[in-house]
Amino acid sequence: MKNPPSQGSKKQRKATRRDRSLQRKPPSRDERPRFLIVCEGEKREKYYFEKMRSYYRYPEPAVEVVGKDGSGTNPKSLVKYAKVRKHEFDAVWCVFDRDEHEYFNEAIQQAKDNGINTAISNPCVELWFLLHFKDQRRHIERDAAKSALKKRIKDYDDDYEGVFQRIHGDVEAAKKRAKDLRATHERNGNAETENPSSSVDLLVDFLEIHKPQ
Repeated sequence: MKNPPSQGSKKQRKATRRDRSLQRKPPSRDERPRFLIVCEGEKREKYYFEKMRSYYRYPEPAVEVVGKDGSGTNPKSLVKYAKVRKHEFDAVWCVFDRDEHEYFNEAIQQAKDNGINTAISNPCVELWFLLHFKDQRRHIERDAAKSALKKRIKDYDDDYEGVFQRIHGDVEAAKKRAKDLRATHERNGNAETENPSSSVDLLVDFLEIHKPQ
């Protein structure tokens, strides 16, 4: 006659079944990582990243995109807002332009000191959009960047919501051009935020890497 299994072996089997069950469960809504994107613009950048959130099929609570309505309109106010809400998220990004902002470098340093990521365009986010169409190696002013973009997107001022759909097919080319610009500035001993430059590609890469499976 076979001896009945010991109590210890039953516990081990139950523990094994429990472990396997846990492994099969997808992460709950509360367990999914959450990201905050704080934008300087209330329309251009905000619409762009909201469309990207949908494209990568993030649930809306997983990626919160905030425009100037709640975060201010200059780099320091964006970073200040991000610092206040940082504890709510797994990663926080501030998206802003160089423009003529005062305390621009201070804002970047404060972001670094507080573990906040930055996606910066110099002179403006239109440069990032323009890089989807062409290289831009020479210094360019804000108005010139916008004008060059409007040659390719005729109704740009009237259809900020449509920008993502129009340009995202060329995002890999834009990322390469942005990376090349930073490498050029580094070789020349300049800051990576020198004009022309954009690090929006880093945020795009981040969202792509962490998109839901």
